[in-house]
Amino acid sequence: MSKRANCFMPACGLDGKLCPDCASASPTWVVDALRQEMNRQAEEHRCMVENLAVALSAARSERDAALARLNSPELVSFRDGVVLEAAHQRLRWSAEHDAGKTAPDWFWLVGYLAGKALHAHLSGNTEKALHHTISTAAALANWHAAILGTFKEMRPGLSEEATRGVDCGS
Repeated sequence: MSKRANCFMPACGLDGKLCPDCASASPTWVVDALRQEMNRQAEEHRCMVENLAVALSAARSERDAALARLNSPELVSFRDGVVLEAAHQRLRWSAEHDAGKTAPDWFWLVGYLAGKALHAHLSGNTEKALHHTISTAAALANWHAAILGTFKEMRPGLSEEATRGVDCGS
């Protein structure tokens, strides 16, 4: 049986016409040809799915590595540490965490973190002192961005409504 370019059978061509050879072919040959084409397409799709799975796995690994880096404090390089910590803070405490904040909320956060740095330093815990110094600077960077209006996702503290009637020891 010769293959024709104008036949709809996968073995002959795919332009929608049945060649004389296929028209007179046995039903088992037609079924076998269709089965062969289905198997070829299934293998092609299986390879595509495998390639997508490999790409997805690589993307997940990259994401996990980036998150691990973001969630690991940098203590030696102050500049790098502040950039990483500021991003970490924005990821961890986003705008959904609370309602809008005021300058006193930011001031309180910076004072709180600076106090943690002071306490760690006085107690001899250098690693914690370095971390809290960087986290304080990162909070200042996020406050700076909030003042500029370039980044409004991080909002520490509680809304004014939530703090009404609360004695803060003033």
